[in-house]
Amino acid sequence: MATGARGAMTGERVESEEEKKLNQIKAIELIPHLAPKSSFAESYRTIRTALLLSSPQEKLRSIVVSSPLPAEGKTATVANLAVTLAQANRKVLLIDADLRKPRLHRIFRVKNVNGLTNFLVSDVEYRNLIKTTEVPNLYLINSGPVPPNPAELLGSEKMARLIDFARQYFHHILFDSPPVLVVADAMVLGPIVDGMVLVVWGEKTTRDALERAREKLDLMKIKLMGVVINNLDLRRHHYYYKHYYYDYYYRHYSP
Repeated sequence: MATGARGAMTGERVESEEEKKLNQIKAIELIPHLAPKSSFAESYRTIRTALLLSSPQEKLRSIVVSSPLPAEGKTATVANLAVTLAQANRKVLLIDADLRKPRLHRIFRVKNVNGLTNFLVSDVEYRNLIKTTEVPNLYLINSGPVPPNPAELLGSEKMARLIDFARQYFHHILFDSPPVLVVADAMVLGPIVDGMVLVVWGEKTTRDALERAREKLDLMKIKLMGVVINNLDLRRHHYYYKHYYYDYYYRHYSP
């Protein structure tokens, strides 16, 4: 109370506990877990709600999160989406299927051993493959060592069996996957999952890149569940992005 009174008397702005938490967080990953009352966390909960309402829940078991191009925020998005789903009392398995530049083991501070590639090329048991995280209800399969043939491994029969196994024990299975316009990995996973979410970067991702990514998904008959726009100041770019993405939606999704 004394601090609040002092701040009011001197005209200084007093930070809330949630703001103090945000200032201590060096990266956006795990925001819903570390600062659950922040506006950032609420944004990811909004994405979760939109995703769950987009299709019957039984058709949202396995989802690949990717992007048209590199550095558009897909890894942060899939990690935070997984956290919000786990916070909704759902059992979630997060799989690092970006076997070229894996990051999820660093975000969740897990040693990158006995990972997905180890399972796909050897005899790692499921109990050693799936790791717990600091987030209740959220489990992780780290990538393991970077292999010479990621797409071939992700498209293998053993990968399909892993997904079938996970469906028995988890409400949702989320995959972090490389950009669709750079390598074939996400497209290989697409046909064996329920759908894909694309992450784009405001003012960076072009309409052409988004359209080419959509064309690739259509070619493989992969369901696009939605597009997440990162780093967008709606107040400054409301008109431009409203019409930019409305036009894209209308031409590609309308009857």
